[in-house]
Amino acid sequence: MWFLGSGVSWPPESPFWKHSLLDFWDVVLGRTDRLDGSVKTSQDGNPAERDNFDMTSSNYRYIARLNALRRAYFGAFGQASCDEVKTPQPEVQDLLIFWRGCDVEGRVLVAANFHSEEARTAAFYSPWSEGTRLLDARTSDEDGRREVLVEASGFVSLDLQALEAVILVPGPLRALPPLVIETWPKHGEVLQANEMTGRLQLRFDGAMQEDVAEHVLLDGEKIFSCTDSTCQELTAQLGELAEGFHEVVVENGATSTNGQQLFSTFHSSFMVRQKAGLITEPRRHEQPGLICIDFGHLCHQAAGATWMRIQNVQRHGQWSEWMPYANLTEWRVYPGIPVLVQYHAGTSSSYIAGDCVQADGSRCYASWHPEMFLRADFNGWGLIQDGRMARVDHFTWASNVTLSRFSRAKFAPQQGWKKSYGVHPRRPLLYAMPTFDPRYNNFQYEPLISGTDATRKWMVEREFWSAEESLASGAEFASEFWIGYQCTAEEPRCPVPKQDANKWRCYSFSSSQDINWCRSVGTDDCWEYAENDWSSSMSDCAGCSCCRRAAAPNLDGPRSTCCVLFNDLTLNYTVTSNLTRCAPKAIMEIPQEERLQEKETSSKEPVVECDRSMPEPLDVQSAPEELKAGATVEETLTWSRARLQRAEEEFQKQEWERMPSPNSWHNEVVYSLMVDRFANGDLSNDQHNIPSFQKQELSVGEPWSLQKWRHGGDLLGVMSRLSYFRHLGVTVVALSPIFLNSKGEYHGFATTDISQIDPGFGDAELLRIFVHEAHQLGIRVVLDLQVNHLSGNLQYRQDYGNGVDQVSSCVKSFEEVYRNSSGRFNAQRAHQRTLDFADLPAHLQHQEFFARCGPRNMYRPHQNAFSNEPHDSEEYEAALLWTEFLGDENFEFDTMNPAFQEVYTNLLKYWIAYADIDGFRVSSAAYISSDFTAYLSTHTRFYASKLGKERFFVLGEIDATEFFGLQHLGTTGKTRLPYRTERAIEELCPYYATLQPQVPGFLSNYPMHEAAHLRSVASGESSPEHFFDSAHWAQMQQVRRDITSVADLKSTWTSVDSFQKPRLLSTVSEPDGSDGRWRLLVSLVWGFTQYGLPEIWYGTEFGFTGLCYQSPSERVALLDRMLSAGINSGAAKELLEACDYTVRRPEAVNEGFWRQDMFSGGPLELGTVRPGSQVHFRAQLLQASSPHWCEEPMMDRRMQEFWYTTALIRIRRSCPALGSTKDQAAEVFGAESERQISYWKMLEDVGNASSPIAMLVVLTVSPSPSSAPSRYSMPDFHQRDGQAFVDLLHPERMAVVDTWGNESLLLVPGGLKAVHVSIFAPIEMVEKDLDSKWLICKGANLEAPAKDACVKSVFSLWLTRGASVLWLAVPFLVLLANSKSSVFLSVVKKPTRPSAPLSEEPRKEAHHVLCAAIEHTIPTRNVKVSAGGLGKVLDQMLREHPKGLLSLVHPKFGDVDYGPMEEFTQLKLIVDGKEQVVSVYKLEDELNGIKRAWYLLEHELFTERAKTSPYPCPMTKIRVLRYFSLWNQAVAALMRMLEPDIYHCMDYHAALAPLYLQEKPIPMILVLHNADYMGVIETDFINDRFWKTTPPMRRLSLVFNLKIPAIRKYVMFEGRFNMLKAGVAYIKEMQAGHGVCAVSTNYALDLKRERMLFRGLPNILPLDNATDPAEDQGAAGIEKLRKMRFEAKAALQKHCDLDQDPGAKILIFIGRWVKQKGVDHIAMLTKDILKSRREVQIVLAGPPDDAFGLYAQELLAPLKPLFKGRLFVCTEFFRLPNELRRGAHLCLTPSCSEPFGYVDVEFGLLGVPSVGCAIGGLGKMPGIYFRQQNADSPHMLLEAFYCAIDHALDLPEPQYWQMAKAATKATFPFIIWRENLLEAYHLALVHFKEKNFARLNRLWAQVAGREGVQRELAHRENNRFRRMSSTSIVAQQMRVLDVDADAEFLEQQVSEEHIDGFADGPLEGPGCGF
Repeated sequence: MWFLGSGVSWPPESPFWKHSLLDFWDVVLGRTDRLDGSVKTSQDGNPAERDNFDMTSSNYRYIARLNALRRAYFGAFGQASCDEVKTPQPEVQDLLIFWRGCDVEGRVLVAANFHSEEARTAAFYSPWSEGTRLLDARTSDEDGRREVLVEASGFVSLDLQALEAVILVPGPLRALPPLVIETWPKHGEVLQANEMTGRLQLRFDGAMQEDVAEHVLLDGEKIFSCTDSTCQELTAQLGELAEGFHEVVVENGATSTNGQQLFSTFHSSFMVRQKAGLITEPRRHEQPGLICIDFGHLCHQAAGATWMRIQNVQRHGQWSEWMPYANLTEWRVYPGIPVLVQYHAGTSSSYIAGDCVQADGSRCYASWHPEMFLRADFNGWGLIQDGRMARVDHFTWASNVTLSRFSRAKFAPQQGWKKSYGVHPRRPLLYAMPTFDPRYNNFQYEPLISGTDATRKWMVEREFWSAEESLASGAEFASEFWIGYQCTAEEPRCPVPKQDANKWRCYSFSSSQDINWCRSVGTDDCWEYAENDWSSSMSDCAGCSCCRRAAAPNLDGPRSTCCVLFNDLTLNYTVTSNLTRCAPKAIMEIPQEERLQEKETSSKEPVVECDRSMPEPLDVQSAPEELKAGATVEETLTWSRARLQRAEEEFQKQEWERMPSPNSWHNEVVYSLMVDRFANGDLSNDQHNIPSFQKQELSVGEPWSLQKWRHGGDLLGVMSRLSYFRHLGVTVVALSPIFLNSKGEYHGFATTDISQIDPGFGDAELLRIFVHEAHQLGIRVVLDLQVNHLSGNLQYRQDYGNGVDQVSSCVKSFEEVYRNSSGRFNAQRAHQRTLDFADLPAHLQHQEFFARCGPRNMYRPHQNAFSNEPHDSEEYEAALLWTEFLGDENFEFDTMNPAFQEVYTNLLKYWIAYADIDGFRVSSAAYISSDFTAYLSTHTRFYASKLGKERFFVLGEIDATEFFGLQHLGTTGKTRLPYRTERAIEELCPYYATLQPQVPGFLSNYPMHEAAHLRSVASGESSPEHFFDSAHWAQMQQVRRDITSVADLKSTWTSVDSFQKPRLLSTVSEPDGSDGRWRLLVSLVWGFTQYGLPEIWYGTEFGFTGLCYQSPSERVALLDRMLSAGINSGAAKELLEACDYTVRRPEAVNEGFWRQDMFSGGPLELGTVRPGSQVHFRAQLLQASSPHWCEEPMMDRRMQEFWYTTALIRIRRSCPALGSTKDQAAEVFGAESERQISYWKMLEDVGNASSPIAMLVVLTVSPSPSSAPSRYSMPDFHQRDGQAFVDLLHPERMAVVDTWGNESLLLVPGGLKAVHVSIFAPIEMVEKDLDSKWLICKGANLEAPAKDACVKSVFSLWLTRGASVLWLAVPFLVLLANSKSSVFLSVVKKPTRPSAPLSEEPRKEAHHVLCAAIEHTIPTRNVKVSAGGLGKVLDQMLREHPKGLLSLVHPKFGDVDYGPMEEFTQLKLIVDGKEQVVSVYKLEDELNGIKRAWYLLEHELFTERAKTSPYPCPMTKIRVLRYFSLWNQAVAALMRMLEPDIYHCMDYHAALAPLYLQEKPIPMILVLHNADYMGVIETDFINDRFWKTTPPMRRLSLVFNLKIPAIRKYVMFEGRFNMLKAGVAYIKEMQAGHGVCAVSTNYALDLKRERMLFRGLPNILPLDNATDPAEDQGAAGIEKLRKMRFEAKAALQKHCDLDQDPGAKILIFIGRWVKQKGVDHIAMLTKDILKSRREVQIVLAGPPDDAFGLYAQELLAPLKPLFKGRLFVCTEFFRLPNELRRGAHLCLTPSCSEPFGYVDVEFGLLGVPSVGCAIGGLGKMPGIYFRQQNADSPHMLLEAFYCAIDHALDLPEPQYWQMAKAATKATFPFIIWRENLLEAYHLALVHFKEKNFARLNRLWAQVAGREGVQRELAHRENNRFRRMSSTSIVAQQMRVLDVDADAEFLEQQVSEEHIDGFADGPLEGPGCGF
């Protein structure tokens, strides 16, 4: 038998394993997901308490004999002084020999040959006398035992084979315990029940005493007897044995004839089977037929198992508890989802079987995980590509990969890294000589290696595996495995050495080696050898003469495509070039007649039995109608009960009958509406409880926030249209929340008091009348609720300093109570905050009613943001339940509090009693603890049932795809419920057991998840062709099954358009300009032909689009109408921007635009598909009552949408099959196959013969349907050939059944009317619906459609019609003239994410990188010297640099405390002819695999610098030039000493360093952080003389210790000294130009295009800087950003002494005041901006660092007193905390050149957009940017900048905040930066060639040392051929070397000609047309 996985096999020792391979690898490989759950199978633990192996095997008996010998001979070791270990002298090579023992007879000699290939002779003198017979005690076989005779003087000689060991003792041998050497049946043998013949046999290794049979048992019975007098063999009659395991046991009392007892109990097991099963065939892990009978049962074939557990392999799937084994078990299985069963048999729980069945009965692949990913370095470990694998066989996943080098990889069973599979790393098995052997101290050996690869090699060498196979591990310490380019599982032949571990080590010669061999061998196999040169690099070689270290392996190879297979059960994996292995394998199918069909849903309700009875009802005590403030909780409870009783009494006084619930809600049709936007019936309450901003805007007639206004809709308006609902045919009206909310929000979801009706909507009496009137028309009313939080004028009384700890502790304490993890009943109140209730109603003024933990962003479980927690974790759910999750102004209730539960539920019951409400729809139900869900649902339904509403409807907004969603629904599922929920369900059982259905949770959920899938197709986002084949649809089917398992799936609500989404037609833009109304028809028919209650969102039946305009011309016309109506121009434009669906995503448009008015004259009349309809924005509420709905222009009943809606309602209510959960995709044959969604709806109860059993729905997703013929596949039910079908919506369209053999198709002939939607049914099963044009199903007994309430006399409504015409008259349109402008602005709405290269060739790696920079950070010493972006990049490198050795060279600063350091070395360098000594100090540490070494340079030129001004300037100063000379030479000296693989140069400061590498140049990359700074001496040209004696070129060469030719070649550019040129020239010469990088993609393109210095380079590599994301990773909503802005703005104004103005817009600039930053432009525009924009305040801060900065300072100085309180100017380093930075409105970035733009990123992540120039790295963050049209024109740049600021300040508020929110989501990942850096290193290393670089002697000091320099500086003779002036002679006498260091290098100063053109007058406001 061979154990087979994904191509991997393992050879067993017996035909049957009880302790199988899976058990072994569970322990060794860390497969805890299988092992942990199999430990405890019962309360007494797991019966597997002993090792399970064959105790008769030779290996076991060998070890047992060694143990017996130890007890017999070695028992007294160490107990006597005579017991000494002795060895022969001298030692014998390759042999270990020793003896020990006190007496001659008891001494034992051990001899072992350690040579692996050759035999050795052991010849030595022993302690025994001549003639002593020594016996080998290892074997009990006397005939084959070795004997050795001791010769004279104790001499012993014997031959030992390779790796042989013997144990010699003087004869005779001492007695040893007996052993069982043979049994039959053998251990692990399987016997067929019908083939059992013969006798049981057991044999010992020697004679036993007569009573031995008393100690031999079979299954606990004594049935054995001796076969002869020796009792060495025992037998028993086999007889009839039961199926299963049987065990033979020999107890310890069994004694041999020599008196020795059995040392340990003997066990041997065998099995009897009647037929094949899993236990007898452990290699079989897929079991066809495991899923049996239906999808609710499992049939097990594991005879011999005692325990089992089950799991469905799906997301969040969990193992059941262990249960006793049974052949048949009930278990809910879902089509397409594998099921696993783990069996426990004997002492092993490794028997695993899986099965998977599709809905049609065909089988699918079983697996251990629901998904699998291959993560590797070639796909960025899942960040570049996800590496998803596909199932190709049972438990086997596959993926094809293309490689050209060895790559590391891991298998991950989910998107994240919560679990992964790798391999056991290589580890040497250490051993040594015994300490008594003199060779102990210098024993050398090649260690054996353990780990996965060593195991794999062992298996491959013995041909058990091929080189393609290996084994994975799930252990936490498992490392990545290798995938070879040769398509094998082999690791590289030589291991890849670790950088920090690959040092020279001592090597000891073997017999054939010596020092000459060491000198000459070089690299041998995987090792590099060298003679010890006693250098520092060989310091770890100690005193050895020969050293070695691991050689770097070659990982590259030819490109090839490999198939990677992984078995996630056995953890085997295969890498093969046979790509067919990755093709799906055939599945063993079950015969067609035996295939399963999904069990029909039973209509019979289950019977619930409760362990407790219903408590006695409480006596309702009298209580006042009004509850006084300060009432106790008990008083509040009493008040709520009494109030409920009064409500019942008040309803009885009306003498109205309550409307009972329907027998089933499944046949209802729902109409959902937004009360405020539906109809305005009462103008008098329009301004009741409206928001304060609306009051302000109404007063001035400027509707800036029109979409957020209350528009006047109310309950009276809804009631006025009850007859419309009746006419339409709907049976349920669902109202948006109508309860009081103190903020006056139009939508009602910010509820403050659920006991009151909001006065803007009406009052309680009006609600009761409305419900009564609806009931009179047969219409039921459902109310929307928001019960998880309260929105009101609340606030916490104090601010908690350490908020994170407080919030996290508070949430944790709630979770402990919720789940009873601590045994504490109540949460710890010490962690909760205290609320100030203000004007909150008295019944809610209880601290204990609120969670009071705090904001969600301050909840950090495990010290991490909760958003990083998996969504299926308890920590994530805790954030939903106990924090202010939906905003800081929404205070979360403590929904676990028993008093709160009763009070709040009583408040809801009140509306059932008072107004006869029919149901509740609970919004945001996921934010409620599930115990309250059960309490609220059960008690409201139970209470309603007492009032006659036996099926009161309670629906919850629940996402069933979330892990905790199902615990709110129906039975609450089989998931592990929280303790409080389990207890609540037990307590509620007596109540819900009386209800129908008998469930505690919500009856169902909404929205229907499939609706989103259809919406994506209807809107054109997805193709209809694969509608039913997509992964999304498969996921939705799993959700459907999940809901079905716990709740009533058919009670969900089905709608494609709803209040949660933008209108469907607002999400599409038709290319032909049409209205796209066909999309609405498709979505309507789909919604009416799905399970669940069809829901109509108000306006859908009239083609509401939610659009303000569809074209530029419509926008202009609408603007004209708004201006003509007197609306402010700014407000009008902002509204038009805010609802621009073409610019914004539909989801980004404010929700107020989704909910347009459905009454004429309202503030927001938006688009419909009705021809001729117009959009109107009004700055006032309704001035006169709207027309009756019959005359309402918006409600044109002639529209086809209305006709289809009415028809669909009638058809759906008459045809039960359309609401069935049973559907099947229909395959389409014909021209329309790619454009249609077609499916069959099948009746669940086929006993209803009068209704169609199956109906075909056809949806054509195309603007122009075809009339071509089509055929549709049919489900398996009997249909006769030629049977006619008819389209119920279009009766003129017919179809016919066409049968071919066993296959039937429904043929729709060509030439019929082309339509978008059809519903076909058998013609004999349908009938005409009275006077309508559609058909309905027979037998429905529908009541007749309502009479048309609008049919009246032709003159009856003439007044209303006339008023409507006048009222809707369109005002005269005025065109808005726009001026043209040459300024081009870019509005960036989303951040740009950098990209990473995918290298086409294997990369060369740099293991040691040296980086030199003046700015620096040393985290361990708390040192940070930073002046800008470069310092941030260095911080990033310290954390994120690729692994290896990173050497960092920095100068020391005099004002920085570096702490104690040891001197590393001293450098002697020549600068300006003088020798300078630089002391070098070294610090080291390691982080994330990066070994960091800092080298700090100490010299006067360095230490005189202060960290506030790290860079010396200007370059014209001699001392500055000396600084850079010393700096570059010191860097070069360290490079020579440290020998890095590559030099990482940061900008120009150290670009000269490679020029000083004379002997051995190295590769280099040059990173351009700002190429405007090149180390240029700012003079016109170097062409004058220094003091008229020394040429400038010669002077430079002396300062920098470089010869003049080297200066000319490497440092001169365009006539000027340029330090950056040195680095560029070096890279061009040595690396063919490869290795120059820029800090952003755009900046790299700009430099390559515009800078002459970089011409000739092949490219400039983008090395986009990375940054950490925003703290909340962009999760904060707009309202949250607004609140933070408001608070930060006040703090910023206070900090900068600005006026405290909440409405101010603060413009900010923080940074160095230099030309590059455009600070001069800001200064020039400041006055004009502050004059023209009264709302603006400006903050400008930073040190002036050049002439432009000083110029800006002069311009701003006189403005500060003029604009006191509005202008803040600081000309020093200015650090502003992020908490204050986020108070700015815009960040100013008018840079002339900006490489990356850290400032715009920093401010953007805080929600502050930028305004400035789109140049270089700018433009990647959201903001307003101008393009440089003419960079040489200061006036044009100023005009463009002014226009950009003006446009940014005028942005509509919604657009601005969308931009701000988008900025907070920006990401610049470190992994992308790291990949780009590795690519740069690779290119530099690959292209580096030394050429003749070293031949050029560039240094003065190397001519003749210091003397050479002095000669160059010697006096020039004053002779007749060359006269010297007196000035020159004086200069020579003063010695040039001692010239004042502060003197200028040349006489002329910095030229400022380029600033002469600046405008010196105020800027006139430029024209800024756009």
